[in-house]
Amino acid sequence: PQDIEYALEHHTELLDISQYDLQSIILEAQQHANHRLSLDAKCADIMTKDVIYLDEDDGILDALERFKQMNLMSLPVSNAQHQLKGTLALSDVVDWFQKNSDLRSLWQDQVKHIMHRQVVMVKPEQNIVDLIPYFVEKSFNYLPVVDDGKLIGIISQHHTELLDISQYDLQSIILEAQQHANHRLSLDAKCADIMTKDVIYLDEDDGILDALERFKQMNLMSLPVSNAQHQLKGTLALSDVVDWFQKNSDLRSLWQDQVKHIMHRQVVMVKPEQNIVDLIPYFVEKSFNYLPVVDDGKLIGIISRSDMIAVLYQNLLQQKS
Repeated sequence: PQDIEYALEHHTELLDISQYDLQSIILEAQQHANHRLSLDAKCADIMTKDVIYLDEDDGILDALERFKQMNLMSLPVSNAQHQLKGTLALSDVVDWFQKNSDLRSLWQDQVKHIMHRQVVMVKPEQNIVDLIPYFVEKSFNYLPVVDDGKLIGIISQHHTELLDISQYDLQSIILEAQQHANHRLSLDAKCADIMTKDVIYLDEDDGILDALERFKQMNLMSLPVSNAQHQLKGTLALSDVVDWFQKNSDLRSLWQDQVKHIMHRQVVMVKPEQNIVDLIPYFVEKSFNYLPVVDDGKLIGIISRSDMIAVLYQNLLQQKS
């Protein structure tokens, strides 16, 4: 945490919510933290041994179900001997759907037919400092740990030993900031002040393939849905699309059904004049990734978890100064 504070002290402006900004902060903090990482910290020391993976002989539907269950965008692929054979991203499955006119092959093709065989991997005895560029600069979600060709573990972004920052650190920051927020945050700090106005969304008339392509492009698991008048109509998660695939035997309707047929119409939303303190429980206790900002029924902005982290951390630093 002191390394993050060191980095943030050089960013006195209200931080933007972009991934680039957060990565820049982590990089700057890492420069301050490298000398504190123990040379004895190896990949084997922090890896997760209970690996979630796909088998190369799994079918496409099996892969879709696994992505849905685990709410992940990419998974390693192994064979029956637990040898790492490749990696498969959800975007690869989406590409497969778009390139195949004969959807009957959905039940015939297997993971090994569409997976990537070139995989960045690490060894159990490798120092964890070597991994930092992959997570910070290249935005990897995970790295497989391989010994003698076999997949023995996985290291993700959320391992607390890798950096002095993690999802739990960020939650602690929010909780600590919340203790001071009610009197520290100005009553003028409204949702409209911190929301992102350039909203990424789906149109209710978009087709299923259009929705899949948008999820692929943005690497997101859920998106708000609006109509032509920019009114918020619902929300759609990637898991909803996977459910649709599982429940429809006639996949020709893939080109007929629309987002409005499978979206959730009950949506938690906030108003632009609402105080941002009201949003904290949704991000901390309920683990929301975003909240849509709606004015007179229209979707005018979005507030992400990163927005709240940036604002509350800034307030925490001001409180400590």
